[in-house]
Amino acid sequence: MKTIGLDFGTESVRGVLVDVETGQEVSTTVAEYEHGVIQGKYHDPDDYLTAMWSVLDRLGSADAIGVDATSCSVLPCKADGTPLSRLTRDPNALVNIWKNHDAQPQADRINQVAAERNEKWLPRYGKISSEWFFPKVWHTLEEAPEVYRQADRFIEKGDWIVWQLTGRETRNACAAGYKAMWHKQDGFPSSDFFAALDPGLTDVVDAKLSRDILPAGSPAGTWQDSVVAVATVDAHAAVLAAGITHPGVMLLVMGTSICHLVLSDSEKHVDGMCGAVEDGILPGFFGYESGQTAVGDIFGWFTREFDLPHQGSSGPSGLVALDWWNGSRELQNADLSGLIVGLTLDTKPDEVYRALVEATAFGTRRIIEAHERAGVEIRELRASGGLPENNPFVMQVFADVTGRTIQVARSGQASAVGSAMLAAMAAGASPDGMGGVREEAYIPSAERHKEYENTYRIYNELHDRFSDGLLMAELKGRGTAS
Repeated sequence: MKTIGLDFGTESVRGVLVDVETGQEVSTTVAEYEHGVIQGKYHDPDDYLTAMWSVLDRLGSADAIGVDATSCSVLPCKADGTPLSRLTRDPNALVNIWKNHDAQPQADRINQVAAERNEKWLPRYGKISSEWFFPKVWHTLEEAPEVYRQADRFIEKGDWIVWQLTGRETRNACAAGYKAMWHKQDGFPSSDFFAALDPGLTDVVDAKLSRDILPAGSPAGTWQDSVVAVATVDAHAAVLAAGITHPGVMLLVMGTSICHLVLSDSEKHVDGMCGAVEDGILPGFFGYESGQTAVGDIFGWFTREFDLPHQGSSGPSGLVALDWWNGSRELQNADLSGLIVGLTLDTKPDEVYRALVEATAFGTRRIIEAHERAGVEIRELRASGGLPENNPFVMQVFADVTGRTIQVARSGQASAVGSAMLAAMAAGASPDGMGGVREEAYIPSAERHKEYENTYRIYNELHDRFSDGLLMAELKGRGTAS
């Protein structure tokens, strides 16, 4: 039996054909989107189809297909799935992709009203992000009311792609739970809440969405002779590819940012988490998500802007940084910015690079400890993504800072392989032979871990002193420090 995993990213779709019994990746191919990222924040949905048909044609036939996609990326369409971008030239009719932050005012108002009303779903997220579903939909209503009126549906990118394959509209529990405030028992927020935001949103759930929400690994329909699984979010698909099928093992999906994912048998509140969703990652478990908004892109910024190699000093040098170059996902504050303390006339570039890496590792350690304080067990760490593939220095620092061994996912295409595994589940097959980790691992140095204790304490003190964001907002001209 063979399955295909389709990983729809920001620039391209990557496809992998996997033998279910052996776990062998038979072939891999990539197709870029014809129009790329439009104006830095939109996609043309037809680019997904053109790229997908090209990938499927090159990979050949399979028994089942799985789809994952970057999220939250929202597409307005008609009741039959026709994207509005085919009917109007308004850019708001294109796919509003995950990294578009135009909806920050709407997100701020959602958080304010939810807090005022003591909405019980708000603690699951801390704060609602401008990247998420309902801020984007509300932004469309306010900025492009005609697009909102014409749209019979607002739908996630991954769900729309599955719809085009199967002819059936479905919604995946992963994107609905983490990005659209959906809860398996409680559903979406009430119509009263949306009415309190804007009378035009009163019936947004009943009029513009579907309540047909399915857990990961469910069959959504068929394409030709292949079973098609319900969609999922790209990072969350990688959990299976790393061989994680039970609680207590956290996956670090490490690239430009980090997504921290772990399974649990129960729902708890974890400070700074981005959500806890039942069946969101794997059926039968609550999946927890946390994250850091800037990691690899901090290292890339430093090496690119100063024309330096990705090389850190051999040991700590008395520098401490805050890793808020793109704000903080833990604090859900985009106005927070980076900080380096301890610079002297003797400071070397490789020492600054190491301090930046250490800062991101300290941020991950905070997230691990927040889960443990809440009663969500973290026994093991595993990793996938570009950093584990390409930067052993970063990985060793993370192991030393956290004091934990880090195993790396066997596949360099973890999201695509994870989608292929969910496709196998949808077809009724066991995916157990498809995921796993490599034999080599990053083992922490007990001596170096002890050295980091004082630096980590200072990091946390700086974190607490600057976390209100007042001074950083003032530097950006967005507030007044007091």
